[in-house]
Amino acid sequence: MNLHEVVRVGRSGFIYTMLGISITLLAGMGLGALLGVQRVAAFLISTGTAICGGSAIAAVGPITYASDEEMAVSLGTVFV
Repeated sequence: MNLHEVVRVGRSGFIYTMLGISITLLAGMGLGALLGVQRVAAFLISTGTAICGGSAIAAVGPITYASDEEMAVSLGTVFV
């Protein structure tokens, strides 16, 4: 494989990935506010949807000081 080609393709893929994650997070937080979902739960659900599901919620939950109830609701929502 040509290293220059790998870097070129990887660079454009990275930009698309960052745009997709950012748009998903913003849309999720907006929908959460519109539907009256608690802010932490909306952030966890958005993070799980944007990145990789339950493992993202498990990683971000302690950082946001999410309660057990917020974690359970977020995980259940993303898994369903």
